[in-house]
Amino acid sequence: EKNQEMNSTTRMTLSFAAATLLGGLAAAQGVADLRIDQTPDGTRLHLGSQPAFHSTRAQVSDVRTVTVPGSETFAVLWDEEGATYTAISQNGTTIQAVKPTSYQIKMRRGVFDPLANPPSFAGSALPPSNNLHIVQFHTQPLEAYRAAITALGGDVLAFVANNAHIVRMDAATYAQVSAQPFVRWVGEYHTEYRTEEFLLDGLANGTLEDGLSWYNLQFFGRGPAAKSNVAERIVEMGGDVSVVDPSSFMNAALSPSMLLDVIQSDDVLFVDRYFPATETDMDVARDLSGANYLETQTAYTGQGVRGEVADGILRTTHRVWSGPGNTVIIHGPASGDSSHGTPVTSIVFADGVDANSRGVLPDSEAILFADTGFGWTSSTGGTAKPGGRWLHTQEL
Repeated sequence: EKNQEMNSTTRMTLSFAAATLLGGLAAAQGVADLRIDQTPDGTRLHLGSQPAFHSTRAQVSDVRTVTVPGSETFAVLWDEEGATYTAISQNGTTIQAVKPTSYQIKMRRGVFDPLANPPSFAGSALPPSNNLHIVQFHTQPLEAYRAAITALGGDVLAFVANNAHIVRMDAATYAQVSAQPFVRWVGEYHTEYRTEEFLLDGLANGTLEDGLSWYNLQFFGRGPAAKSNVAERIVEMGGDVSVVDPSSFMNAALSPSMLLDVIQSDDVLFVDRYFPATETDMDVARDLSGANYLETQTAYTGQGVRGEVADGILRTTHRVWSGPGNTVIIHGPASGDSSHGTPVTSIVFADGVDANSRGVLPDSEAILFADTGFGWTSSTGGTAKPGGRWLHTQEL
């Protein structure tokens, strides 16, 4: 029993020739009265006499429980049709969420299940991490997990798909966190993970320019305090930094050796090249937002949608409104040549005369444009639009 309690999970491979009661074993792990019953209709999982929190006709196997020391939170896990399912309780008595999960860690460097094909950094041109680790849980991250890690001395910094956080912790905390029953795997947040591919290749091959080049640094925290150590280190090495503003980003001019030094900081989440010039990237936005994928899979491009943009001034004669599905209705006087309203409305509705400037919903039925200068936002009403914004929205 002592060895079972020390295990990260309790595994129970079950034969369902008859109804099986696991209340005693589950209670030993802090889960009260977990029952798994086989019926003519399939398998049912429930707590005591409560209604089943999961029913299935599929075969269920490898049922196990995961607890959080000192917390009421627990999870039940099982395998079903090639997938792992999780049932989560945060109050210790009822199940709040049931769903399949994935243990694929998704990084730019690659996608992997750390227990099946753990990453290798043998021969890497970049040094290992100092105190940054990826902690993967048996379920989705929960507040009870974060609280337990914090109590052990870890600093929970960022989410990683799937089921993981980046945690800053020393060797002693690492050992304690790794032994927690809700933790599936702990691995290094290697410096390769936080380096743009172009820079990774350049550092490995020695092809980055020897002088100072500008880079974009992303930090785990926001504000000057989160960046001060790195900023001071850069200046000390002879580099340059931009204004240390309240965001989580900072631009810095670094040589390759300085870049290698900065990447190793426990404060730095990611580094890539800095491009100061603005760009027109609607084609990129369509790809990142999933609009292109949706169109490829379903041929959907906004058919049947009617939408409104509330902004200042729309150029109604712009060529992006030439498509048959783009009817422009103006709430307010016909506006001037262009303003913020024209690009904003185009981002949503432009029909794609220019392939790189195609809106998210190019085939929408109608576009309604409300000129905010017309006075409709007034909460006290007015002669032009009595009732203000509420009445305008009701009309819409």
